[in-house]
Amino acid sequence: MKYTTVFIAALALFATSSFSRPAPPNTGTDVQYTHCQGSKSVIDVKKLRYEPFPPKINQPLTVIASGDLSTVVTHGARLVVTAKLGQLPVATQVYDVCAESAKSGLNCPITVGNHDLRNVIEFPPGIKVPPFVTINIKAEAFNGDGTALFCLDTTAKFVP
Repeated sequence: MKYTTVFIAALALFATSSFSRPAPPNTGTDVQYTHCQGSKSVIDVKKLRYEPFPPKINQPLTVIASGDLSTVVTHGARLVVTAKLGQLPVATQVYDVCAESAKSGLNCPITVGNHDLRNVIEFPPGIKVPPFVTINIKAEAFNGDGTALFCLDTTAKFVP
């Protein structure tokens, strides 16, 4: 359960901060993701990468993302991240997009345009992560007025 919460935090940092800092040239492998069926996005996520890839147990995880924002992100924006083992939900977290982005020096309202991110996630010491377990992740973001910003589905499998 701790592993799921930590990975959700990593994905949340990607999603909430994907508007903030330039990403250096990519050296990892692209993470496969899909836009949720029937979803409308005003953030067009162009690329999502992890370093190392695949993610390693008890090593820092760098999340690299880039995308185009076609509307201003306003106060009250939130990110809902759900993790599942198969079809069984194991965790759901809700994040304040503006509060998370402010940690990277980007304050709301967040302007329209192309934005990149590179964030390093440190996992807490002593975390017990079972190797080779695939976690299905859905990340849905909503603006302050409740309109959808984006929805992505992806998976993660940590290796020893």
